[in-house]
Amino acid sequence: DSQVTLLEWPEILDTESLSRYVFIKIKEAKKIKEARDIKIEFFGNTWADLTKALLGSGHFNNEKL
Repeated sequence: DSQVTLLEWPEILDTESLSRYVFIKIKEAKKIKEARDIKIEFFGNTWADLTKALLGSGHFNNEKL
């Protein structure tokens, strides 16, 4: 539970066997060429502390929570 593994090609990972994971998608922003849009999706339980900290940082919004 205290380890994180990052994969560049997550579609090769069998996520059905995982109890929880995070999917992070980074893409070039449409309106600002030098900016990036970051989408973070949490799957599974016990992510409340991390999502609260991310939203509290002011760098993320909760439009999809």
